[in-house]
Amino acid sequence: MQVQFLPMWIATFKYLAGAPNQNPLFVDIVTGGRGGYVAAKDLVDKLLELSDPRLAQYFSTNANGAYVGGIVGKVNTVSAVSKPGTKVYAADAPTLLMDYVETEFNRAEAAERGYAVNGNAETHYNNAIKASILYWGGTVTDASTYLANPLVAYTSAAGTWKEKIDVQKWIALYNRPFNCWTELRRLDFPKITAPVGAKSGFLTGLTIQAMNSN
Repeated sequence: MQVQFLPMWIATFKYLAGAPNQNPLFVDIVTGGRGGYVAAKDLVDKLLELSDPRLAQYFSTNANGAYVGGIVGKVNTVSAVSKPGTKVYAADAPTLLMDYVETEFNRAEAAERGYAVNGNAETHYNNAIKASILYWGGTVTDASTYLANPLVAYTSAAGTWKEKIDVQKWIALYNRPFNCWTELRRLDFPKITAPVGAKSGFLTGLTIQAMNSN
């Protein structure tokens, strides 16, 4: 398998290391001392399942040195679960608005939908994942190893093209919650666990289509 890497472009909102122009997460977690930001179980479990090299960048280990996600909607013991990695809430950590990674996932989807784009879905899928791993501090070797994993490789990963693309896009859009949530509802993947005590199910793409047809 050959993985092509193209130059990345990134649109960001830049914060400064000094107050009052710091990243809001830094203000909440460090300045404000809020300890309630913890990793969600669905994402941590998926990263562990896939041996994803971004795991150590996304999250820190718990008090026992393990990566453990908290159950959404439940009171979790903070010491028992993972918290965001320091890179996520650095004072000058930028907010990503749009980037090459997202564009390549969009191009992979466009290819599957029959639009005229250069290259095939697998190529754009691979480009997106590799660029995301490099952005978060991984290496070319990390990316190649990850893409060779049968659970990740486009030809052998589980599910339809929608599931293959959207699971990996969901992972890559970490720390961009609005975009993540939109993608999850639009293509209906991944299938994540409803919060404890949820009042209703998730509004999915199929639900939206049914509403629009009435």
